[in-house]
Amino acid sequence: MQRIIIELTRLGLGTCWLGGSFRRKDYRKLLNTQKNEIIPCITPVGYKSTKKSRRERLGLVFSDGSLRKDFNTFFFENNFETPIIFNPEDNYHKALEAVRKAPSAMNKQPWRVLKIEDKYHFYLKRDSIVGTTKASDLQKVDMGIALANFKLALEELNVQGKWHIADPNIGNLEYIITWIS
Repeated sequence: MQRIIIELTRLGLGTCWLGGSFRRKDYRKLLNTQKNEIIPCITPVGYKSTKKSRRERLGLVFSDGSLRKDFNTFFFENNFETPIIFNPEDNYHKALEAVRKAPSAMNKQPWRVLKIEDKYHFYLKRDSIVGTTKASDLQKVDMGIALANFKLALEELNVQGKWHIADPNIGNLEYIITWIS
């Protein structure tokens, strides 16, 4: 879905991930989903308003990326105490920056990446404030968005690699997947 949202944005359309602020039962009827199917998120698509909303005028809405945490909060080398040091022109730095800028539920940015040699291990750092229900696990959706941003950035930069399950069992975070360069 993130690939579609990025393409819609390139076409000049506005989008917004919605995971906790829509009535799923209304969409289940509309989409005629089966009982075993879930709708974790939706996105409205349209043209951005040229007028500022009341929330924007009051300063309650922040620009994209204005509340993003620092690069060193997310990306580590060999252990979760040593931040990755990259030249900003490095392709993997650019791909990880795309991860850092990914949208997330309540802007919690739950991803952590541990680089060991040529492997980038992706982990989920759960936050108890962001709910996990039978209907959706928004933090896993966040991880999917971040992983899509990482892979799409590398594709754009013509960098080859592949996804692989290779949990190094380091730390107490929830392992998701590994990228091997």
